[in-house]
Amino acid sequence: NERAEQSAPQHQHPLKPLGRPHSGPDVKENLLCLCPNHHDQLDALSFSIEPSTQKIVGIKDFEGKSLIVDKRHMLGEEFLRHHWERWAREHTA
Repeated sequence: NERAEQSAPQHQHPLKPLGRPHSGPDVKENLLCLCPNHHDQLDALSFSIEPSTQKIVGIKDFEGKSLIVDKRHMLGEEFLRHHWERWAREHTA
């Protein structure tokens, strides 16, 4: 149901966390809107988004799918890269 999807709760997730030690900026280019479950999973580095292709990596049922970003939202590649590098360190150790 399209109406139910539009009214589902959304959480804003900074890709480069605010505050120490990351000192990410509070700007829209650093934010993704996610459902509460995916917000928690992204925060826990359970999955990430490959910065150059914006493909989802590490989460069942979404593996290899492209991130859907509203054309009006300019997601900063440097913030995707920051999250990706943190995720890669966690998953290659």
